[in-house]
Amino acid sequence: MEAEHHGMTTHRLSHLDAWAQNGWMALVQTRIPLLLTVVLGLCVYGGFVFVPGMHIDDEVYAVYGFVDHDIALGRFIMAFIRAFILPGPFNGYFTALLAVGMLCCSAVTFACTLFRDQLARNVCATLCVVFPQFCYQMEFHLQEAIIPLGYLLSIGAFIPLPAIARARSALQACLLAASSVGLMVLAAGIYQPIIVFPACMSLFYALTMLLNGREIRPACMLIGLTALLSGLALGVYYEAAHLVLRLTGVPSAGAYFVAQVGWLHLPFRTALHYVLHVPAEAAKGHNYYGEMLYDTSLLPLAFLAMRAIRAGLLRGGMILILALLLLCFPYILPLALAQGQAGRTFIIQGACFGGLWALGLQNLLKNSTQPLRRVSAGLVVALFTLLGSHIASRLAFADYIQWQADTSVSTRIIADIYRKYPDFNENRTPVYFYGPYRRHNFWQHDHYDAFGQSFLAWDEGNTDRITAFMTISGLANLHPPDAPARPRLEEIARTLPVWPQPDAIQRRENTLIIRLGTRP
Repeated sequence: MEAEHHGMTTHRLSHLDAWAQNGWMALVQTRIPLLLTVVLGLCVYGGFVFVPGMHIDDEVYAVYGFVDHDIALGRFIMAFIRAFILPGPFNGYFTALLAVGMLCCSAVTFACTLFRDQLARNVCATLCVVFPQFCYQMEFHLQEAIIPLGYLLSIGAFIPLPAIARARSALQACLLAASSVGLMVLAAGIYQPIIVFPACMSLFYALTMLLNGREIRPACMLIGLTALLSGLALGVYYEAAHLVLRLTGVPSAGAYFVAQVGWLHLPFRTALHYVLHVPAEAAKGHNYYGEMLYDTSLLPLAFLAMRAIRAGLLRGGMILILALLLLCFPYILPLALAQGQAGRTFIIQGACFGGLWALGLQNLLKNSTQPLRRVSAGLVVALFTLLGSHIASRLAFADYIQWQADTSVSTRIIADIYRKYPDFNENRTPVYFYGPYRRHNFWQHDHYDAFGQSFLAWDEGNTDRITAFMTISGLANLHPPDAPARPRLEEIARTLPVWPQPDAIQRRENTLIIRLGTRP
């Protein structure tokens, strides 16, 4: 009995040793891409990390809070994290640094899930990070460090899916499917567009299977299973979000979501125009600064098309269809909703960019020598790192310059207030700003882009934003008037000249009114 017990113990220890050894080997294998992506990520996003600035929306959430707002928008997991784990207001250096670190972890996990070849992993992970779409997450300190957690949850949701077909029992298959759905719901509770990430990974996984000579049927079954579970997860998320609303008593922001669906409120021809307009503008690089880099994905697509031609009609056709779907997948929201979307919603663009380039290079250089493969991959990564750094630094600098300019203008406005009304008491007298104060920002790429936008002009001169900006900048502790008084104050403000004329500042009805510009 002792010998048997000793044998069982030894057997268990050998399994434990094997598990530990495999875990250590996995850690060693991911060490290189992780260190590489962290270094390159700091190169690209160093402007956000080392020169902290203030971005649009930072001022509102710092003053008025964010938990109720996130719950209203259905981002209940983000609200939980912000309430109990990463409470605001943001820490300029720490938040951005954490965001880059989390992004690198998610990119490496994504690459290691899809690729076995170490060089392909390195290319995929680094290009996921250096592609500058993540600038549109880092623009919002409220969410920049949390969005990559949603990536990790989505990747975790995909990992059980290929194993479902190999499950030894129906119970095991159900448990794997339930874990996948649960992780998708958690990811959507951080930011709804992330729920498409597992579908993106299933397309990549199926494409890899076909390129490696696997049968077509399992690849199609994986895609269908992912679509089915994603739809189920969306339904569960919808019920969970409404349950959280009922438990917390926070009013729903349903009108906000309805406004995002162009098919519901736009004429059919206008909605169809959006569907055709979004990919066309993206191809020209007009949507968001730096997006034209995504057009270079056509090159690895051409490499995959060359491989598809040699793979036969059926397999080759499937390879080409999957590659085209992946190329267009980042734009799934504006295409499905028939309405333009903010840059932050193209949430899988970096993953599609890195994955397509990794697959394209892997197949192009399949029969090449190892030194040639490494040099080619290194040149591609170096080129996109330089371009991504240029784009990201310009975007960060545009916001930094605007922050400095708005601070300077706000200082002048406050000085004019006290010059005209020396007895002004900021604690007793509310301040109402009317109209946008516009000034050209040399570093701003496009006036539709949020980067480089003025706090004094956003939302056509929103008095809540302006007073909040001046308050958190330490210039003055201002507060806006109550909502019922604003229609009357707006009527008075329209009759005033535009600042910096002296009469643009008037004290009426126990409120200080300042006209900064003209609304359309």
